[in-house]
Amino acid sequence: MVDKINEAKLGSMSVTQIGISSWPTARGSQTEFTRHHGKANSDRFKKALRTGDPLADALVEFEGKQRMRAGKQLQQGLEFGLASLEQPDTTVASLLRSTEPLCTREEQALISTGPRAWCAVPFRLHLLSMSAGALIGIYSSPSIASVLSATGRLQNDTETRLRMTARWLSSTMLPGSLAPGKAGYIATVQLRLMHARARRAARRNGHDEARFGTPINQIDLAHTWLAFTLGSMRAEASLGFAPSDTSVSETYAYWQRLARLLGIDDKLVGNIRSHADAEGLEAMIGTTSGTPERASVTLTEQTLRAVANALDEISALPGSVSRKVLETLVRRIHGDNRADVLEVGSTPGLGALMAPVTALARVHRAAQRDPIKHWSFARAGRYGDALTVALSARENQPGYATPLIELASASARLSIDGPETRIPAIDDLTIVPRATTGTDLPTRFGRAA
Repeated sequence: MVDKINEAKLGSMSVTQIGISSWPTARGSQTEFTRHHGKANSDRFKKALRTGDPLADALVEFEGKQRMRAGKQLQQGLEFGLASLEQPDTTVASLLRSTEPLCTREEQALISTGPRAWCAVPFRLHLLSMSAGALIGIYSSPSIASVLSATGRLQNDTETRLRMTARWLSSTMLPGSLAPGKAGYIATVQLRLMHARARRAARRNGHDEARFGTPINQIDLAHTWLAFTLGSMRAEASLGFAPSDTSVSETYAYWQRLARLLGIDDKLVGNIRSHADAEGLEAMIGTTSGTPERASVTLTEQTLRAVANALDEISALPGSVSRKVLETLVRRIHGDNRADVLEVGSTPGLGALMAPVTALARVHRAAQRDPIKHWSFARAGRYGDALTVALSARENQPGYATPLIELASASARLSIDGPETRIPAIDDLTIVPRATTGTDLPTRFGRAA
């Protein structure tokens, strides 16, 4: 069913077409797509739906001694740079050449500081936006759900996936973390290789390319990128933490670096700098996503259950309220129609009850942005108290408890974290990143010509 992979120059970041040449049957109608979005976009999406990641895909195809040698070289190259390798494998060298360069001074400065808007939002709120916002949006895609089903991860590993996703996301947001050799840089390239291994496994285990296209194709990757940018910011805005226009632009610029590290074609996401830009791409991807199937319903249920259990453990909310909050957020973010298809529960009146809490959060944000006033844990705590009181009253429980939402910084406060989870670069090889601070962004990172 699958044609031979077209030859491609591995040093290029342009995508290469893989598999059947026709438009996947479960990704909408190409005729309708062309009518709404034009022939140029139609041709681009048709190719992207049949495209994986040639650089990472080539690496995971290595076997035996070549695999071991390439793995060791990649481990050293990610930590110390391509220039540190003697006679590197051409595939390893091509991948490193695509990830090391920092394009502009502005990008270098942004990586050095990190996305400042991220630090202005309580981490537990990031957990809510990651789950109810980003992940539910991703898992609603039949194509992505098909990959998890084909790789045997549909019915299990939910908590592990959440821990790994939270750990990866937090590591990438630290100041300086996306510079070559740093924690977020290494973790993101490792994630890219995990996608390549999942792509290979899905092909071998029943993923229907005639229906969905290449597993974890470029459109699926762009869909995921939008979920963690546009989707997450929408979710946080729905709880009163809407970023300023400047912060929005900065966040998208920061995620451009992540897109390159993840192997996403710059032609898809490279020009996105605002919500309006992102919504244009979202509309096109929505045309190709298809209606959620049973696998998406299963993933949604498992995700909400796992996150609700984690929130129950770390918050003062009475039992079952965390789940109801998550379901309410899913409906607020994704709409009732999509939530109904995903069989997400509904608690009448809970959305209205949360409105004053959202208003308090907006007041807190206004105080935080005021250069004269200094925001504090006390102000953040009032937001948590308000949410706790509102929901406790709903459940006829005592009206005061310790705050649900508190300001927390990055990976040290991963509330759903458990035992250390390894993210191997190639099978058994684990790369340990160097410590990252906001002041050690290298001004020059040598690389081979």
